[in-house]
Amino acid sequence: SKRWGSVRAQPELVEAAVRAGDDAVARDALDALTEAAGPCDTDWAQGVLARCRALLDETAAADDLYREALERLGRASQLGDEQLAALVESAEAALSAR
Repeated sequence: SKRWGSVRAQPELVEAAVRAGDDAVARDALDALTEAAGPCDTDWAQGVLARCRALLDETAAADDLYREALERLGRASQLGDEQLAALVESAEAALSAR
């Protein structure tokens, strides 16, 4: 598997790769993010992981992952209002499309 950039860039890479239809790159980025952030028991780390997993999950479980991401990232102090609004908007769109 190929590693792309810093850990902080991995969530954006997952989203971009999913939108471009490149699941292999998205999964590699998710693997790198999981390796680095998975052991971190913070709302930010676990919320970002849940969101990225939801982006790659085509089952009904994605809904629960989006909800977990919204809950955890809503509590994370690293997330600004604009970022949270964008997350809510994308999660709501994904949930309504299912």
